[in-house]
Amino acid sequence: MKCPFFMETNVLQCRASAFRKMIVHAPGQDGFGRCSSPGFAQCELYGEQPHEDDAVHGSCPFVAESVVQYCSASPVTKFIPYSEASLSRCGTEGFKYCGLYLGMASPGMPDLDPEAEPEAPPNLFYSPNHMWIDRTEEGNCHVGVDALLAKALGTAERISFMSTQGVERPAAVLTVNGVDWQMMFPNRIHITAPNYYLRADPAKVAADPYGTGWLFEGTDAPGSLHGLITGKAAAEWMHEESARLTRAVHEWISMPNADGPQMVADGGNFAPGFAKCMERESLLKLFHNFFSPFANWR
Repeated sequence: MKCPFFMETNVLQCRASAFRKMIVHAPGQDGFGRCSSPGFAQCELYGEQPHEDDAVHGSCPFVAESVVQYCSASPVTKFIPYSEASLSRCGTEGFKYCGLYLGMASPGMPDLDPEAEPEAPPNLFYSPNHMWIDRTEEGNCHVGVDALLAKALGTAERISFMSTQGVERPAAVLTVNGVDWQMMFPNRIHITAPNYYLRADPAKVAADPYGTGWLFEGTDAPGSLHGLITGKAAAEWMHEESARLTRAVHEWISMPNADGPQMVADGGNFAPGFAKCMERESLLKLFHNFFSPFANWR
């Protein structure tokens, strides 16, 4: 399956030119202009090359036609050779995590309901420390944090990547209220690249955790799905974790030395972004109880 905005067209390339320039077939144009007509004989590049009398031919002997693909959603057209399409995200199900695709397919993020429970899409696999992995049939992978962590976080002040390439456990550091949370996916994948765009806009991690807020992309490695849950089991676990976190928040803010005047118990679910109202000790306690790499299934 490929991106619906991934199109293909035919182009000509001039072997006589010192620069690699692709000539595109323009709509309404007959062929590729002078290169594909007897008029090629008037071309200066053609005249500079040693050649026989090619006037009998209908097109220039120094051009080659090929098939290329490009993104119709991009403001700048960049051609990809047809043979290399499978090497890019556009030619696989990984297109679902492309910012251009997400912007065209679902422009604008809906407002989050403070009372709504965090969701666990059934097509993803989840780890005990609230990270997810999406593995396609082609073996391509994306890794990120789930909606419960995103809702508790509210926004990240900064993000840095501890893993960048190779067969490793994807690891990143999220900074909230000056405290670093070292998030690590429990299984190894072959990391090809982190989502470096998040360094300029770390808020996407919490605003769109299953979309533009993904952390790593790569390919499958042995055991990448080991010990993870998905489908109905994941939905039930997310419901239980949401209730457990709500109970924990109510307990923490009812303590005599509870953090901040903004932490007020109202009997409902935990409020989005409540982590920003917590002090260092409580933030570390929250991390170790729910999001630590050493978290186990409950």
